[in-house]
Amino acid sequence: MRWQTGALLTSCAVLAIGGMIQTRTSLTELKRERRALQTEQAQMREALTILRAEYAHLTNPQRLERLATSFKLTPLMPKQLSSWEAL
Repeated sequence: MRWQTGALLTSCAVLAIGGMIQTRTSLTELKRERRALQTEQAQMREALTILRAEYAHLTNPQRLERLATSFKLTPLMPKQLSSWEAL
């Protein structure tokens, strides 16, 4: 009877240790994945900041006016526009 109790306790301890190891492995993997996602998020935020700056530069009214003047562009006249049906 005594050896059965010892065997039962040993089995429970082995299972508990196995569960702890599995949990620790899963936690380590999740932490690694979280770090990778945080790095990716930081890179995306940086890229978004750059894209916003580029968009602001490209749509700057003074810049567009300068380009239009240098290429001798003029605003469209209403008679230059057509409807889809006319095409």
